[in-house]
Amino acid sequence: MYFHGARFSNYEAWLSDPTHIGPSAQVVWPIVGQEILNGDVGGGFRGIQITSGFFQIWRASGITSELQL
Repeated sequence: MYFHGARFSNYEAWLSDPTHIGPSAQVVWPIVGQEILNGDVGGGFRGIQITSGFFQIWRASGITSELQL
């Protein structure tokens, strides 16, 4: 999950403003109309909002950049 979060998420944007930017770790590609699943999570990022708590766990562990992931 660390690689996926570092490579495909908006983790650093979420760190900069966690109250207005929702955590998102995946963007659905526009194949057969599936892009309708993407939503605006803030900060100019569109994707599926996650509620697993990974971003909060990483922040509590002291991980503050994609490089550290």
